[in-house]
Amino acid sequence: VKGVNWMELIESSSLIT
Repeated sequence: VKGVNWMELIESSSLIT
């Protein structure tokens, strides 16, 4: 996937986890 922000992914994971 192009333009994937790890910061957003990590933050989202934190909220989901």
